[in-house]
Amino acid sequence: MVKAHGAIVQVTTDPVDGDHDWNVSVGRIPGTNVENPTEFTKRVNATWVEGDDLGGRFSGVSLTSTTEYHLFAIQKLSDGTIDAGWDDNIDGTNVPAGWQIVKRLASMMTNGSSNFIEFNQIGHEFLLDVPIADWSSANPGVDAVLETIDYVPRSVHAGALMGFSLRDTAPGAIIYMLVTSVQMPATAPGSTQQTLAVEADSEINNVSMQVPVDSSGQIRYELSASNASTTVKGFTRGWYDPLLV
Repeated sequence: MVKAHGAIVQVTTDPVDGDHDWNVSVGRIPGTNVENPTEFTKRVNATWVEGDDLGGRFSGVSLTSTTEYHLFAIQKLSDGTIDAGWDDNIDGTNVPAGWQIVKRLASMMTNGSSNFIEFNQIGHEFLLDVPIADWSSANPGVDAVLETIDYVPRSVHAGALMGFSLRDTAPGAIIYMLVTSVQMPATAPGSTQQTLAVEADSEINNVSMQVPVDSSGQIRYELSASNASTTVKGFTRGWYDPLLV
């Protein structure tokens, strides 16, 4: 049985180099009885070396754009020392010789410049320091639309923490918008199946929600009506990782 004592290890981007460095806090590694006794920083833009403020990318792993990486807590077999490092394999197959995987601590996508986006962790949630405007679509039509959500990891069944805005500058009739996971059957939006709506006497409505992404990082939305004055916007605030326990 896992003990319920002490602080839980949390992961944050390092303010010195938020593009590449992650801090691992003191505390119990989630889902284990293993304690991390000292805070340390690992650098994804350098090959893994044991110790604080040193390379953190496992040997054989390249740093590339729009790629998912997984940060693992690892333990030295000879003396129990705790460290951490990144792998591009969710099973941690590139862990250094003489070390073992303790737990996956976090997962994240790099951007088009092979950098991470700065965030803070609160339990299962990873909240971006600055929310990202993903898209703004004018008159998107009434067919289902697939949108790719950047930075949200795709192999851990993550839920994108999203904000949606539906606007019609010349409302005439109610417009319903339904946001769903691509893994679910497509459903036509209406008065009983909706995420948000613009009423006939209003212009804009907003909502925040969690939407699971598929293996391509996509979510789906659909409108009941659309015209030249209709605009849909999506914003990413972070993601929820359900597999961290």
